Amino acid sequence: MYREDYLLRFVKQLAAALARVAGLRKSGEHEQALQEIQETWDELLGMPPGLFESMSADALTAILGSPEKARAVASLLHEEAAVLRTLGRSEAAERKERLAKELGATTKTTS
Repeated sequence: MYREDYLLRFVKQLAAALARVAGLRKSGEHEQALQEIQETWDELLGMPPGLFESMSADALTAILGSPEKARAVASLLHEEAAVLRTLGRSEAAERKERLAKELGATTKTTS
């Protein structure tokens, strides 16, 4: 019960953050969107995003502790990639997108 409550709260908080980021992107506030993403990484995950980039999708899924959390992180990575691509930072966007896709594939085999 507690685990389900925790996961539900986590997913709701992340969904709210993703909605804020999407709104900032639509209004052209891309740097502010990146700041919101950074704050989300810090608040919800307690780790800097650069740490995630150096891990395999399997290792990241294991650290996150659940396929649900891993899928939520993949959503955040997709959104971050979109913002970075808009800012012309395609190499960084590709790294984020690749990890997001790997996470998605990993969670499909573990759920």
